[in-house]
Amino acid sequence: MKKKTNKKPAGWFDQDQKWSMQKLIDHVGAGNIMVQYLASSLVSAKAMRSSPDDEVRVTFATNMTTVDELMGRRPRNVGVIMWFPVDKLPAVLLKDAPAPE
Repeated sequence: MKKKTNKKPAGWFDQDQKWSMQKLIDHVGAGNIMVQYLASSLVSAKAMRSSPDDEVRVTFATNMTTVDELMGRRPRNVGVIMWFPVDKLPAVLLKDAPAPE
């Protein structure tokens, strides 16, 4: 049975702490980090017309956590979304695709 909720997660994560990605990776250990590419997990994307910043609502699928974990006290994993300029990525990660306009 699918669970869907609009409730906000419990306050177990202090989002006011400002750690650099490098500090976070060093603390957790690179070998303990799993990468999930948004493009390969994309369920839907929708332009938010009312957004002054051209926001896009993105929905993606993952098996790294559960709804119960997200709404509970502490999930097994924490997801962090990072955005990289494509022109800075190594060519080996890129497939042939049209460049953005």
